[in-house]
Amino acid sequence: MMYLPTYLLLHLPPGKVGDLPDSVCPVFLDKMQEADLSSLPRRLPSRPALTRRALRCLAEGPNLSGLTVEDVSSLGLLLCELQASQLLRMSFDVLKFSLEQMASCQHIPQRHRAEIIQLVKSTFGDSSSWSPEMMEALGPFVLLDDNSTSALPNKPWMKDVLYSLTSGQQYTSNALRKKIFHLTTSSNAAGRNKGSDIVQETGDAFIQCTFLFLTCICVPLFSLPATRSVDEELSVQLIEELGMNNVYWTHTQLAGMSNEIFLTTLETLGAVCDYGDDQLAELSKKAVEVLGPVSQMTESVVMQLGCITRGFSDADLEELPFSRDALEDIEKCGWNTSQREAVWRGVAQHENLKAQQLEAADMVALRQFICGLNSSEFRQLNVDAFKDAVGSLNDFHCCPRGAQQLKRLAVSAFGNPNTWTEAHVSELGYIIIGLNSSELASLDSAVFSFIGECCIPLILHFDVLSVAQLEALGPDNAAMVTSEQQASLSDEQLAALERAVIGSPDLTQRAELSGSPSLNVEGISALVKPFLLLLMGFLLL
Repeated sequence: MMYLPTYLLLHLPPGKVGDLPDSVCPVFLDKMQEADLSSLPRRLPSRPALTRRALRCLAEGPNLSGLTVEDVSSLGLLLCELQASQLLRMSFDVLKFSLEQMASCQHIPQRHRAEIIQLVKSTFGDSSSWSPEMMEALGPFVLLDDNSTSALPNKPWMKDVLYSLTSGQQYTSNALRKKIFHLTTSSNAAGRNKGSDIVQETGDAFIQCTFLFLTCICVPLFSLPATRSVDEELSVQLIEELGMNNVYWTHTQLAGMSNEIFLTTLETLGAVCDYGDDQLAELSKKAVEVLGPVSQMTESVVMQLGCITRGFSDADLEELPFSRDALEDIEKCGWNTSQREAVWRGVAQHENLKAQQLEAADMVALRQFICGLNSSEFRQLNVDAFKDAVGSLNDFHCCPRGAQQLKRLAVSAFGNPNTWTEAHVSELGYIIIGLNSSELASLDSAVFSFIGECCIPLILHFDVLSVAQLEALGPDNAAMVTSEQQASLSDEQLAALERAVIGSPDLTQRAELSGSPSLNVEGISALVKPFLLLLMGFLLL
């Protein structure tokens, strides 16, 4: 065991992990404490197998009440794999320590989360009663659940804690963004109300001092209720602070924004990528009101408008002076097929571009807007230029027509799909969804674990896949198969898909006998399997 690299140990089949003798526990736990589990697919059966073996090294039988804080610390990242049922078998102090440590886990299995969150509530109380320090320490559990996030109390310190918890994260849930929006706007309103209270107190003192003389005049004057204008809500400072969370203003509030505030905050509002249609309608209307008609808008104005341009009609989009440099900023705005076509025509006209003249750099600059080309223009694209650019064209998907056109280019560039390697499939990304049924069925089984997870739900003709191809998907890809795709599969295919999700000793054994890569190693273990088996032979003698 001491000579077995940690990476290979992580990829042992579940049965082999369970068979490890107790004599190797000290070395096994040392390796687990330093192991980086990020290399393992999240649904790989090795994860729970490694966790169970580590617990068996630390405790005899299912009773975990004797575990200490030191024992739990020796689990390393396997602590993040624990289920609530396992945690409940620990002593209360060790349970509390374990949960506090798990709060910093980068990933907790989806199937464990509901029970873990409930365990946190029963152990530490409802989050509505937590102090700022407790929220800072345990808040990541709350953020795993949208309902719990939405139910967080609007306490004065909550916004700062949430900002701290999400600092550096690439993704935040819609529920969290909306909560931060409400915390920010409510604190802003509270600040205004506090200022109003001071004014009111001053007014009350004045009334009392001059009551006899000004009774009939001042009391009605100072008793008038305060009214709040839309401008007071949508202030420049508030809009700048909210950033991407400006998406939660209603279309009515956006419509009532002053022209001055709109112009001052235009770049911030234009950076928001997920406005609804009603919000875009108001913002694009205000853009014309403030900046003039579309025909008079300059390239710099279009750059500032950003995602607000998505609110214009297709005819207006075609008329806007889009530059290639502007496309990168508006790429994530949620364009539909007809809008992509209009933007491409606008760019082509403004930059004097022709499909047959597009070089690799042009295609990279266009990115998803290359989907806007018509069939004739797709056929004019230079295959060598496409081959050089394809690595930057693989993380978005076109409509079915566009996907098929990109697939045709891929075939011209890399050959028929039955010759594609793991590297080809990995580089092509979403382009693979353009394959027809015969092309999909012709793919080598070895490439299926290299298909991107997000591509899986978009693949058509799923029923043509063989048992070997389905088994080769691997745990994470198999978990992405939709219910509609599953409904098209036979019982034999469904069984193969299940084996891909949870793993199968029979499958592992069959892969070893055939010399093909073990599916649970996601392909790369094919290079090290002979050494792994040799080392395991020495280990288990």
